Amino acid sequence: MINNYITPNFNNLKPIKIIRANENIKKSKHYDPAVELKPTKDRFRYAFNLFIKGEYLYLKHYKVLLFYLNDIEQQNYFDKLYDSFILRINSFRAYRGFIRPLTSYIYNYYDSSNNIVSVYDLLRIIAPKLKDTEKYQIIKSIPTKNSLYKGFLYDIKKQFYNVKDSKEIEEILKKVFMTRSDKFYLECMVRFIINNHLNKNLMVEFRSAINRMELETKKEVFTGILEIYTKENDIDKYPDIWFDMILKYLGEPYSQANTKWNGISENLKETFRRWNNSKHLYEFFSKTVSGGDQRRLDFWKQYIDSIYRIRYFAELDNALVMEFKNDVFVEFAKENNALYIYNKKVQNIDNITVNVNSGKLSKSEKIKYLKDRDLGDRLFHRGYWEDDFEKILKRLNYNKGGW
Repeated sequence: MINNYITPNFNNLKPIKIIRANENIKKSKHYDPAVELKPTKDRFRYAFNLFIKGEYLYLKHYKVLLFYLNDIEQQNYFDKLYDSFILRINSFRAYRGFIRPLTSYIYNYYDSSNNIVSVYDLLRIIAPKLKDTEKYQIIKSIPTKNSLYKGFLYDIKKQFYNVKDSKEIEEILKKVFMTRSDKFYLECMVRFIINNHLNKNLMVEFRSAINRMELETKKEVFTGILEIYTKENDIDKYPDIWFDMILKYLGEPYSQANTKWNGISENLKETFRRWNNSKHLYEFFSKTVSGGDQRRLDFWKQYIDSIYRIRYFAELDNALVMEFKNDVFVEFAKENNALYIYNKKVQNIDNITVNVNSGKLSKSEKIKYLKDRDLGDRLFHRGYWEDDFEKILKRLNYNKGGW
């Protein structure tokens, strides 16, 4: 039998209990307007069309438009929207909804916008109109005492100086109407990361922040961490996880082609250099060399302060290249290989790297590449070879100074 009854459609119905529950959540202390989602592009296009047609705009329309200030700038309508908003600003009954759109703009375009001063002025007009509750205490007070946006950003950053964990960060983010996706959040994290860099429980968050930082902000973090270890003589106490990250993003400090270390003091470069060199020595003589070679490790770590750069070339018959001030020393992982010494004008890490990557060397040529007796000298590891090596190094003006 065919059912002739029409089934009711409940898709568009909003039960009154759900509506009231949603309203109560927004009124509660747990509601966080700082993480309110950005309106959809469709909502923006609708509000923007009303705006350019000169039609009447409600509070909700201005809120959507403020979330898309950057788009409005690109279409050269910023001044028109600013003037329209200023004319209407005192007619609104609620101002909370404007805070996040404005702080979002300030936190993301503070260093690139021509209209940042005007946007900050809007925040300074609106902030005092917020309710006198704990939730709005910081975002009301900081714009009130700072006439310039740079002062505002400085005081916002200070809120993060003494935080101890992610929970405290969450609380501050709510109070300053910021999210982790905001660009300025990364600058606020610099001191927090430095102060807590040994906390393994926060490494996932730290890595996420570092990955998103611009180079100069990364360097603030890295220099802060390096400064902690400048007076630490025990290299084993240096945190490998952070020094590895510094190597990943900045490379070696004494490479002529590398400018990423520009602006970083020689003292900090030296701190990193000692770690980098000691790590390569240990990895090579303890792990790369089959069965390990403690004698060679003990010998070369005495000269850790004389080694400028060090690089392992697996493709060159497992060669470890140690670049001193004027000379290059080459050790090999395989047994029965001599030590080769070259003047740095003849061989150095940079030209070795270029030649290896050029593709011009065959496999057999790569094996022989750093074993050229016509270009350098060679010493054999026989008997008490340490004494002979030490005399050669001393003659070349390299003295012991390391672990």
